[in-house]
Amino acid sequence: MSREFGTCMESKDLYIDQRMDKNIQFSGEYFDSEKWADRREKKALYIQCCVRGWFARKLVNELKHKRYDQERQKLEKKEMMLKDQEEKHKKEIERRMQPRTQEDFKVLYQELEIWRNNETQKIKNNDSLNDEERNIALNVLLKKEVRLLQTIDRLKNQAGVRNKQERVVSFLETISAPKRWVKNDGQAVIVDTPFTTRARELYDL
Repeated sequence: MSREFGTCMESKDLYIDQRMDKNIQFSGEYFDSEKWADRREKKALYIQCCVRGWFARKLVNELKHKRYDQERQKLEKKEMMLKDQEEKHKKEIERRMQPRTQEDFKVLYQELEIWRNNETQKIKNNDSLNDEERNIALNVLLKKEVRLLQTIDRLKNQAGVRNKQERVVSFLETISAPKRWVKNDGQAVIVDTPFTTRARELYDL
């Protein structure tokens, strides 16, 4: 019953009409404390399996992300190395095509000397050439070396003119810049003097 009621049992001197009565609930198997403990243990094991599976999936996802980050970092590092090598190669080519400093010309002279020595050894070690042919080949090599030296000297003159122009421009920029004075309180004051104004006019010209 949904609530407690007083009941009356049928007896010899009492008749109870049961024609409209219905059995709405049947008693099931008796559920004792042992069965309850066994059920709790099974449910606890099921919950533990679910939680351990969740922990395992979480760990696998973390390892996947970690491996993905490591592979991405490796690729980025490799790309950076390739980019640095390419930039270095471009700079080396630029140094040889348009040398600017004394170090650049020193590298050119060293490479020219190495090339001349290698070519000379090739000619001297070539057994198929006689003395006259070997002298002719050495003369051709000497002419090539002279042309390369002339080219290097021409590049050196061009670099000297270009560097001089840059030095002049840098000097004019320096002297035409306004003066910067620091006061006692630490603040800076920027002032244009008649000299910096005149220098800026000359720089513009």
